[in-house]
Amino acid sequence: MIIKTFFPMLGASVLSASVVAFSPVANAATFVIDFTGGVANGVTSFERTAGDATGRFFNPEGGVFSFVNDAGIALGSGVFAGSFDVSFDQDVELISYTISDDPNVNFGTMSFEITGLGLTSSGNSQTSSDFVGQPLLLQANEIYAVTGNFPGEPSALAFTTWTLDAPATEPVSVPEPSSIIGLGMLTIFGISTGFKRKLAQAKKKYNLIANLYSNFSSFIWGIFLSTIKLGVRRV
Repeated sequence: MIIKTFFPMLGASVLSASVVAFSPVANAATFVIDFTGGVANGVTSFERTAGDATGRFFNPEGGVFSFVNDAGIALGSGVFAGSFDVSFDQDVELISYTISDDPNVNFGTMSFEITGLGLTSSGNSQTSSDFVGQPLLLQANEIYAVTGNFPGEPSALAFTTWTLDAPATEPVSVPEPSSIIGLGMLTIFGISTGFKRKLAQAKKKYNLIANLYSNFSSFIWGIFLSTIKLGVRRV
């Protein structure tokens, strides 16, 4: 939001200092969440940050997450979590994902779905791909479930990354105090200069009228004196 201050005496609008420190970026920036490191095997929850949004991954089926050989966050049957929940503190849009090719966490045949408020994305494959129906809007502070679908045989996959659009903010330029003072001085100077110019013009008009009056008076007085002298001679 930008505030404009209008100075009618200048015949134009002058852009004043912005009063908003931050403003959201029109098009959210794209970020990649990496699941391949930084989380110990067997944790019950963890967080990842994308831009200004923080995502919390929690409630894994079976109680803990499996991170095998730092291959990523595992989703599968048997010893792996068959589902988990995720929630972001700001709106984000999921775009695509990549899957590890480590055979310890990539075997069998399965798919997965993401469900939650206003969202159902089913039939996502076991290979790196876009999320079905992407972009998937995950609304702020809502809980979404990531659930594996197994055909009856042991199966697993491990997410290595998620790509998503998340809000990012950029600073809006706020002028230094000296700039604001300078703007005020410029305005005062403009008003003062205009006033002086009008005063000078008024003085010129006054002098012109005074000169005309003086010349006219001298002319009339000259005629008057000439008339008197002529009358005296005739007498």
